[in-house]
Amino acid sequence: MADTYKILAQLKPGANVLTDLYTVPAATVTIVSMLTVCNQGAATAYTIKAAVAGEADATKQATASLKAIAANATINEIVGATLGATDVLRVLNIVATCSFTLFGVEKT
Repeated sequence: MADTYKILAQLKPGANVLTDLYTVPAATVTIVSMLTVCNQGAATAYTIKAAVAGEADATKQATASLKAIAANATINEIVGATLGATDVLRVLNIVATCSFTLFGVEKT
């Protein structure tokens, strides 16, 4: 398997909308080294969900649910997670002030 180390995704989604951050390509597995949440405004909250094979949204997928983040703060989430082909990471931020950056390795 070939390993590609990279920034897997970057996104600053709109307010209160669950949005796909990253989908693992077919015939690939991904090791997430870190997901960084950077709040660039007033205190807010965010949600992170991991969906097996891109299944529809469900409460069981939450890895962080409406987690508080202080004004102008950064939090590192999901350190060392593994994802299979077509798994999806989704994010939501309440007031559109958080950006999400996903770092990791794609193995093909």
